[in-house]
Amino acid sequence: MEPPPPVVLTRECARTLDQRATASFGIPSIVLMENACRQLAHVVLDRFEPRSVLVVAGTGNNGGDGYGAARHLHNAGVDVRLVGDPPTTPDATTNRRICEAMGLPIAPLAGLDDTCGPADVVIDALLGTGLSSPVREPQARAIEGMQALGVPIVAADLPSGLDADTGAVLGAAVRATMTVTFAGLKPAFFELGTQVFVGEIVLADIGAPTALLLEFGRVVRAESPREDDDLVELPSSARCPEPGRRPPTMEER
Repeated sequence: MEPPPPVVLTRECARTLDQRATASFGIPSIVLMENACRQLAHVVLDRFEPRSVLVVAGTGNNGGDGYGAARHLHNAGVDVRLVGDPPTTPDATTNRRICEAMGLPIAPLAGLDDTCGPADVVIDALLGTGLSSPVREPQARAIEGMQALGVPIVAADLPSGLDADTGAVLGAAVRATMTVTFAGLKPAFFELGTQVFVGEIVLADIGAPTALLLEFGRVVRAESPREDDDLVELPSSARCPEPGRRPPTMEER
């Protein structure tokens, strides 16, 4: 059976898809988040083989993705440190509490400069697709702090500071080495000038029903589209990871 084609999801369509997955298919939202966390951790391990990772987590569900990925990275033997303030959403709060119970160090976002230290990779899980207004403090300073480390940055879903729909830089934006985007590509990836921010794009399957992806997303194909169809061209930097694989342990890497 062929996998479903990749789709493009606007900010609102992605939000509605998540809601419908729960309301119509009975998939708890934290299950979708957990799938995203595992995929994010797997890609970081597979591509970078880090010994240490700094996770910068926001207060929304994007931060929840970061906390969950941190847990999987820790279980794989990676030295993980987190920076982030207490979340405001239930699923993200759950993942942060798990990290706290596991004894992972979590510093306030404002203390990022004092917490950074050496790290092989930074995970940007600060703002995500919900941002539509200029970045404020302390998030703007955190973006500068991530960039100043000079190590690869992997963005969770979307580089912080980019508008998911237009690709506009909302005051300040992370220049990611790689973006692991969930369920569908974002319209920003197709906008001129955004490649320097998104880097390599990895489209990660989080278990959203195919019917919903096709209902809310715009289908993408690799070859150039005809003018009379409703398909869009897949960015050359985009790829799909091997589905269904768990993050490897340190012994397996």
